[in-house]
Amino acid sequence: RCRQGHAKDSPYDLSNVSGPIPPPIYFDQDFHASSIARSRDGRTLTCVNSEGRGTAFASVGFTKGVHYWEIKIEQADIGSIFIGVAEKPSANASSGGSLSSQDNQPRLNRWHGWGFVNFRATYNANAERVYGAHCHAGDTVGVLLDCDSGRISFFFDGVKYGEHILNDLGCAFENVSPFGFNADGCGSGGAGQGAPNGAEGGRGGRHPANGVVRPKALWPVVGLRHPGDRVTISGKWMTSYGVDGVTWLKNVLAVDEILCSYEKPLLSETDELENILASVDLRKSCKQTVSFPTWFLKESYSEYERWRSGRWMRTSTRGSGPQRLSTYGLDIDVDTSPLSCASACASLGLTYGLLPGDRVAVKRSGGRLLELSEEAEIL
Repeated sequence: RCRQGHAKDSPYDLSNVSGPIPPPIYFDQDFHASSIARSRDGRTLTCVNSEGRGTAFASVGFTKGVHYWEIKIEQADIGSIFIGVAEKPSANASSGGSLSSQDNQPRLNRWHGWGFVNFRATYNANAERVYGAHCHAGDTVGVLLDCDSGRISFFFDGVKYGEHILNDLGCAFENVSPFGFNADGCGSGGAGQGAPNGAEGGRGGRHPANGVVRPKALWPVVGLRHPGDRVTISGKWMTSYGVDGVTWLKNVLAVDEILCSYEKPLLSETDELENILASVDLRKSCKQTVSFPTWFLKESYSEYERWRSGRWMRTSTRGSGPQRLSTYGLDIDVDTSPLSCASACASLGLTYGLLPGDRVAVKRSGGRLLELSEEAEIL
C-alpha cells in the first residue's frame, strides 16, 4: 500500500498534503460534432443526423492516476457507439486559436483516440480488433483509464436473456501513457526526446522516454453514428490522482530509516556477563534489540487501533490493481458504523436503514426486469 501520511510526530509528516477534489464529469459544450445534440445538464448526447462519425469530448481530462467512469447506452444500433479516450484536437491557425470555431468542426466528424465499439471490437486510427461483448440499449459500459501504467480497460454491465451480467472485458489497450512511458519505462505517448507520439503504433514503437516529455491529456469521448443514437454519462465514477513524486521519495526515505534500525541494534549486556567474562576471555553474551523510530511505532499503533475498532473495511473496486497491496488502484475504505450506514440510506431516499451483513433482493437492473432475482449483501 502506498503510504500517503504518517504519524503527527513523523519527520515525514504529510498530513497537510491534499489533492484537489475533481469536478463532476459531463460533456463539453464546445467540443462535440454538429451531428450531436447535448442535453442541458451536459450528461446526455443524441445523434441528430448522419454526418460522419460524430465525436463528443467530456469536460475533464487526465494526465496521471487511475480513473473510472460509466456510459449508459440509451438507444443504439449495432456498431454505431464508440466509447473511449482521446486527445483534444488543437485549433487551426486560421481559426485564430478558438477551439470551438466552425473551422474545427470537421475534426470532430470522425472517431478519435482509443475506444470500444458496441459490436464487440476496439477501434483506433481506423483499425478494429475483436474484443469484449455486444452492447445494446439499456447496457452500461465502464471505462478504466490507468494513466500511470498506460492501460485502458472496459467493463460490461447489462442484462442478457433476463440475467444480469457484469463482466470485466480485460485490457483493451496498453502502452498508452500520457507521459510517453509506462511502468516499464517505455511507451508510445507524449512528445519529447525519445518519446514517440504513438503514430508508429503497437509495440514496435516502444522507446525509452529519455529527456523532457510534454504530457498529453486524455479525455473521455463518445462517438455516435446513426440518428437516434443516445447515451448518458453516469454519475457513478471514481478518480485517484495517484501518489506524487515528493510523496514517493518521502516513503522511500521512511522505509530506509526503518530498515536501518535492523542494521544498528542496541547491545545490552546480560546479568550473566561478569560470570562469562571470568570463564571465557573476550567473549560476551549480548542480547540484540531493535529500536524503531517513534513515529513508526505511533503510526503502527494507530493503524492497529483503526483495524481493531472494526469500523472500517477495505474493499476492492473495478479500478483496483491486479495484486492487492502491491499495485496502486482504486481501493476504498468503507465506513461501516451504524451512523454512516443510516446517513447513506437517507441520502438514497430509503425509509429504513441497512447495516453490514444485511441482504437485499434485486429484481431489476438498469430499469429492466430480471427473470431470476439476485441477492446483494451490504458491506
